[in-house]
Amino acid sequence: MFRNRYVSYRQRQNYIRHPRKTINSHLNNAKHTNEEANYERMNVCEVETDYIIPNEDLFSEEFDGEAFNNVAFDDEAFDGEAFGSETFDGEAFDGEEFDGEEFDGEEFDGEEFDEMLNEDDTMLSDDEMSIDSTNEALSEESDKIIDEALNIEEMPSISGEFSPYFKNLTEALMFCWIQKHSISTQAYNELVDIIYHSQFKSEDVVTNIRRFRKYRQRLPLLPIKTRKIHILSKNTPSTSKNIKEMYYLSIIDIIWHSLNNPLLFSQMYFGPGQNVKKNKELWHGNIWKEFPRFRCASIQLNGTTYTCREFIVYKESVTTNRFGRILAIVDVDGKLKITVQRILTFEELPNNLKSNNRRNRSHNELWLLDREIENAVIVVELQNIVKIVTIVILYSKNNINGSSLIFIREILYKHQGHWKLRDVAYYYKHPSEFAALEVSEMNLPVYKLYIDLYYDEFGTYRNVYHSLGGVYIQIGNLPFNERKHLKNHFVLGFIPFGGCFNEFIMPFINEMEQLEKGIMMNVQGNQCLIIASLGDVTANLPQGNDLAGVKRHGAIRGYRTCNVVKDSWTSEGLDLSLVSRYHHLTDDQFKEISVALTITKRKELATKYGLHLQPPILDRLKRERHLQCPHDVYHLTAGKVLRFIKITIEALSSERKLEFIKFWKSFEYPRTWQKLLNPISHIDSFMMSDCLHLAMMIPFVLSRFLKPSSFRNPELTSFQKRTGVSRSDLAVKLWLKCWVLTAKSMTISFKQSFTEDDYIELRECLDSERKILSQDECISNIILKKRIPKKKIEENFPNDSTFRKKLALIYREMGYKSAFVEDSCQHYEIGCFLGNNGTDTQYCLHIGDVVTIASEEKGDSFAILQSVFSHKKNNRHFAFIIINEFELTSQKKLECPVYRLQKSHRIYSISKVNTNNAAHFIHYCNNSECIGGDHNFRNDLYIKNMYFFKVV
Repeated sequence: MFRNRYVSYRQRQNYIRHPRKTINSHLNNAKHTNEEANYERMNVCEVETDYIIPNEDLFSEEFDGEAFNNVAFDDEAFDGEAFGSETFDGEAFDGEEFDGEEFDGEEFDGEEFDEMLNEDDTMLSDDEMSIDSTNEALSEESDKIIDEALNIEEMPSISGEFSPYFKNLTEALMFCWIQKHSISTQAYNELVDIIYHSQFKSEDVVTNIRRFRKYRQRLPLLPIKTRKIHILSKNTPSTSKNIKEMYYLSIIDIIWHSLNNPLLFSQMYFGPGQNVKKNKELWHGNIWKEFPRFRCASIQLNGTTYTCREFIVYKESVTTNRFGRILAIVDVDGKLKITVQRILTFEELPNNLKSNNRRNRSHNELWLLDREIENAVIVVELQNIVKIVTIVILYSKNNINGSSLIFIREILYKHQGHWKLRDVAYYYKHPSEFAALEVSEMNLPVYKLYIDLYYDEFGTYRNVYHSLGGVYIQIGNLPFNERKHLKNHFVLGFIPFGGCFNEFIMPFINEMEQLEKGIMMNVQGNQCLIIASLGDVTANLPQGNDLAGVKRHGAIRGYRTCNVVKDSWTSEGLDLSLVSRYHHLTDDQFKEISVALTITKRKELATKYGLHLQPPILDRLKRERHLQCPHDVYHLTAGKVLRFIKITIEALSSERKLEFIKFWKSFEYPRTWQKLLNPISHIDSFMMSDCLHLAMMIPFVLSRFLKPSSFRNPELTSFQKRTGVSRSDLAVKLWLKCWVLTAKSMTISFKQSFTEDDYIELRECLDSERKILSQDECISNIILKKRIPKKKIEENFPNDSTFRKKLALIYREMGYKSAFVEDSCQHYEIGCFLGNNGTDTQYCLHIGDVVTIASEEKGDSFAILQSVFSHKKNNRHFAFIIINEFELTSQKKLECPVYRLQKSHRIYSISKVNTNNAAHFIHYCNNSECIGGDHNFRNDLYIKNMYFFKVV
């Protein structure tokens, strides 16, 4: 704005900015059409650019006062408003359309022009008339001044060359500079701080900005590299190019600058994993402790080298030796010790798992105790190690090479409170088995770096999603207090719109392959061996699946860490040990896909396993693709909260939405928070941090006004039907409880340190949240067939007080405190349902079948099915079974145990049936009391067939 009115303070030069050759188009008076107007004189400014006349004498000769006054335009035509930038546009009338020859007084005099204006006035349409009437109404209101430039009362009483506006030249120049370049408040404050600094000297100011740009080469800045990358046409506009430049930083350069930064290097940790009560740092976790590329891989003791993953005999007490496997060498209070996973003998197995087959194999077979079991992983002093033993884990049957070796085929674990055995193939291999580190002997310092990769696709225009992939790097050797600073997050680069992650990450992969082997690097003036490996690869749900080689979450098996089908993600009783994804099993699946003969077959196998056609590019590096690719908790939690907020707001009635806003505005938020947007009108503009902030407070906001009348009737009825709550006030309390669980789980997830109790509390909190929002034992995928006649049911299973008490007790065990039992039971002969192991296998139960019941108290127990019945409670149908349990006796028949069938009936939820442990029982027929297929059921003895198994 000051460019048009700038006046030089140099002598002998004036800078005058002249307007372009345009005239005012509002010709309302005859004086604007004066025939004597000298247009030739005005044609001096006929060019489109502005003339600048720097010579004062030249200006006085060509544009003196008299000559300028000869132009027949009054002073109003050339004031600041009439010839502003808006009026003199230079486009409405150019030199060809509006020149002096066409606008001649002989053709258009003042009277004719007024007549034309009057004729135009008579041709106004109705719309124009209405506009004129509106303008008349608006003209009655006086105009308001919204920006008063000159305030007489604020005029300073100063004198001088720049009075009365500025005190001195410095003030005037600074004001003009600020207004001309729109300097922000922060930038001006920083400039003032620089000028008033005690060591600032004006003579040291560099007058050439190009010299400042060259100063960049003096600083330890990272060089930016570039390469070509292909652009997918389906993800970009049609005008986009097929190839673009991408810019990235070298991971080797990042490591070199970090290690040679004394402030960062002095805080990095390069020691073994640490055993602490509160886990906070990465070296407190299992990946650091057990991965040989981050910690100590072996230790010398009495001339013997003990390496992680080896099997040993150790002293548990003075008189007892046990088998174990070395998992890691850890630092416990400054002293090196080893963590050992316990191995069991046959005698240590639970009684219900001591089969004859396992007894026969026990002379050269041991059993691994699952790590999730309490005290399965223990810390052992180095002096308690006795010796190394050779034990082979049979991940596949082809590994059996000698009968003299000791084998491990199965793992003992617990599921839903009872002991089970699973194949050792469903076990995460020790990192030393697939990522061993071979370092040649050198008398050089060795530094092992933990590289944390983060990948995020974000929308560059807030809610308008136009994905730009950001790839970031962190060095995990830094403590948490340093890693949380933004300055210690290194941007590897940004994937252009439509670019492919595989192409972008290729330079990083190539350099990391060199770093995995080790490269020589000068660190703080010393030659060192630098080994860097991939630690965590964190990403949100869709991108994380891509990095793990798993189809996205819309697929049937679109989960990166387990094989559960999509419809069973929240099912009760999932045996995660059996349905988890394991690196070595996924490798076999990728091989099966790659060797398929046709692309159709490859796609069928990929759909079956929920995998991509090819392994992810990150598999070129040493890593466990499933364990080392965690979910982005920040995205997941914020997304869950945002969805729940929308559901809650949509469920409220219109009046209660206004009430919600009232309480939301008056709520006492922390003063340090920025003002949150309106969650009703601007919910789609919420940032992730806004969602988390609102989740911290919304349970308290809702508790101040939420009532059954706050909800729309259809929403509350649907929620009651889904959760099985009969009373509306209890449904409101349950809604609040869900918000409490959401806020609680969020708080635990973002704790800075974790104890074992914190992990347990988080697991319980998430499980409670899942139970509220899912239909556990409610009939959703269960089909009941062949209804039993009512008369027969009344004879065998009368609906008396005893039956109702048993059923009420089962409801309480399921978590339903209101145990009012209605008389609405329907009994059936057949019940079909999907297995509880996360697969889509259908199981059918018939009356008379022997079933295995999972019980936390007794483990697996066996029973005969007497009935399958459904019960209606609060407009929901639940499925139950009636059974007679077997009791083990001391008798044996054909080396098989004999059981006695109890006469008392017991009721269980149908979900308690263990479909993974089938059993076969045979009636104990004595002599001739059983003829043909007619058994004498007064004889209640049955033989368990120990030779029964499922033929594959």
